[in-house]
Amino acid sequence: MVRVDDAIYVGNHGAERWYRGELLRPPGFERHQGRLARANGTLRGLLASTPAITFEDKGIGFAVHYRRDLSLGPAVLDAATRACRRRGLDVIQRTAHVEVRVPVQTDKGVALREIASRHGLAALVVMGDDAVDAPAFAAARSYATSTGADVGVVTVGERLRGSGDVALDDPSDTCRLLETLARELER
Repeated sequence: MVRVDDAIYVGNHGAERWYRGELLRPPGFERHQGRLARANGTLRGLLASTPAITFEDKGIGFAVHYRRDLSLGPAVLDAATRACRRRGLDVIQRTAHVEVRVPVQTDKGVALREIASRHGLAALVVMGDDAVDAPAFAAARSYATSTGADVGVVTVGERLRGSGDVALDDPSDTCRLLETLARELER
């Protein structure tokens, strides 16, 4: 979507990376595929009569979204816990969805710190709109403290307002901010 060939793309809350045409996943990820498939099938059966939910394949796991009816959150979490924990899979409550994934010990902060350290980054701009972005904010600030790098934390929307250096009202504001930064860097 972005089409910047030399960029490192990080997904699944820091667990996957796409770099120079290669998808990098956690070591040992493959051995969990059968358990993920069985858990997905079991959970679909448990939630078959539950309206307003959708399943999303996420590669190293799957998510069950209940954005259309937030009151379903406890039932979806309970069903996911019953279907997945005994299989050794992680069940994580997120904003308006439950995520089931292979047990990987990483988050956006771990990924950011690894990439920044590996490439010796002198500056970082970290943007986020949800609680899952908070570890990246903390990692960026920690990296700046230990290396002297410049860091800007940008929050988008109401959920994280007050925890960044710059607060934007909505995602469309991020485009304007990035365009402004690009112009300033070209000078």
